[in-house]
Amino acid sequence: DLMILLEPLEKATKHLSAASYPTHSNIQFVFMSFQQHLDVYIKKERFSQNNVATSMNKKLVKYWEIMDSSSIISVVLNPRTRLKIFNDITKQENAINLTHQAFNLYKSQLKPSVPCNNMNSDEPELYTTRQFFWQLGSQDY
Repeated sequence: DLMILLEPLEKATKHLSAASYPTHSNIQFVFMSFQQHLDVYIKKERFSQNNVATSMNKKLVKYWEIMDSSSIISVVLNPRTRLKIFNDITKQENAINLTHQAFNLYKSQLKPSVPCNNMNSDEPELYTTRQFFWQLGSQDY
């Protein structure tokens, strides 16, 4: 019975590992699916690993509190998923609202990028990474 619980966890670990290069939006899908899997076995009174499933779910909920909002935004912005993984209209609306809130926050804090004009000068100058790549992208070759 324990293997029934652990098999999806193994697959999730492999899928989300750096070796497979998943996108951040995969986290939402994997967490939601794994929580549904655990819920099925938590509700089965005759399942011998019921307490293990409950314990795993509590730990998952704790981690999920950290990951939820950022992964929701990634899902909404991912053209492969968008709102497809949210199974009811309330979750879809919450995802849209969260994405709008993040966008409005970024927009309110937006400071225009200023290209650095003296990259070719002889004076040593410290450049931020953004300035470096701004200049690099605007060079004439």
